[in-house]
Amino acid sequence: RVFNSSSRGPLADARLKPDIVAPGSAINMAGSASNTAERTSNGTSFSAPTVAGLAALMLEHGIDSGLNTDHRVIKAILLNSASKHVRDPRNNIGGLNAAWVQRPVAMNSAVSLDNAMGAGQLNGLAALRQYQPTVRTDLGVRQLNNIPATGTSPAIVLNGGQPLLAGSLVAATLAWDRGVTWNDNNNNNRRESGEFAGQALRNLDLELINAAGTVVARSNSPRDSVEHMYFNVPATDVYRLRARNRSASVEPAAGLAFSAGTSNGHSFSVD
Repeated sequence: RVFNSSSRGPLADARLKPDIVAPGSAINMAGSASNTAERTSNGTSFSAPTVAGLAALMLEHGIDSGLNTDHRVIKAILLNSASKHVRDPRNNIGGLNAAWVQRPVAMNSAVSLDNAMGAGQLNGLAALRQYQPTVRTDLGVRQLNNIPATGTSPAIVLNGGQPLLAGSLVAATLAWDRGVTWNDNNNNNRRESGEFAGQALRNLDLELINAAGTVVARSNSPRDSVEHMYFNVPATDVYRLRARNRSASVEPAAGLAFSAGTSNGHSFSVD
């Protein structure tokens, strides 16, 4: 579960955070009192390196295996493969510590991430299964380049073009860059307020469409650089994913990771 004092979103500019959570409380480690001393500690000083370390291992594996190592693709994989079974003790739905699966993305959802757990808890094995070369049709990774202004990317067919049965889970994550500029004002103090400024963020949506081209689910946060969908399809049909650019300028690149029609190695929803 999310630690009680873990920081929650949203940020001051209304962006949803965190992106993902990882173990960071009661972490057992070597102590300095003696050669055999141990101690426990808490904080993002332990959870953040766990995520960064897994990302580094994925990059190493990607280089060795000739896979896409674009940072947006790696981020999409980490978020899409996250476990949904972490709970938030501050979010009591029906008297329970609510898990992510109790708030799945439905049609036209502007809430792409949970403000306590993001896309869920880091899951290294599921991330590897999402990333590594495979003949499986239920998992996929793409880099979407030059998504046209006020247009869409080419649609990506799910499940090898075979129909997904009604109730099948589709988990999909779209990640792109939020540019930041730095003005040092000739003082080289990178911590001074006002030194950093976020650039305008292109507004992308992630859409799930059926064989007729009808949008059946959409993640459409207006202010984030992540769209995340966790959705059970309503009817047996062939489904596709696409990114829609609602901005007046081209989005150079975005990473997309998805799973469809299986729970093998990934989180699954429970009714």
